[in-house]
Amino acid sequence: MLHNWAHMDSCQLLADSPLARTDARFMPGNIFICFPHTNILGIIAYPSGRVVWAWGPGILDGPHQPMSLPNGDILLLDNGRKRGWSRVIEIDPVQKEIVWEYHSAPKEDFYSAILSGVERLANGNIFVCDGVHARLFEITHGGEIVWDFISTYDRINTEAIFRANVYAPQYVKPVLRAAADLQKGLQGGSAPN
Repeated sequence: MLHNWAHMDSCQLLADSPLARTDARFMPGNIFICFPHTNILGIIAYPSGRVVWAWGPGILDGPHQPMSLPNGDILLLDNGRKRGWSRVIEIDPVQKEIVWEYHSAPKEDFYSAILSGVERLANGNIFVCDGVHARLFEITHGGEIVWDFISTYDRINTEAIFRANVYAPQYVKPVLRAAADLQKGLQGGSAPN
């Protein structure tokens, strides 16, 4: 018996975008889905449940972590499980075409058959998680790697990273302060406030 044959990687509500104001398929509140095992991206109209947009078979090869960009385009990591090399692509969903692509040279130098993801950063660069190799890197729109990190953390006896995201300092600092306060309280024998 085949279990998890479709494997939904992500399910998210679409946000407002210029595209949403001209094409009802991309309205805020519609549901954006990704199925890596069947190479399908789709949009489901809410609340009707009708599929209003789909793309990917024959073009994608293991898509992960698609995100709708402010201009309405879609950014995602295409693992390339059968192809043997990974890429980051931006899709124009109306034209159903790839408008931007990043891959390494040689192409096989960036290959993460499973896991992984991407995120467009506030500065316009793209943050990439090569999950299989526990590698995180940032690229410019021109494909230049401007930051590169390989994790050596091996707590669960694996080198893989499922997914990674970038958080602005204003979100991280309160968490770090709370963790430091908790640690101080535990060391001092008294409960933290």
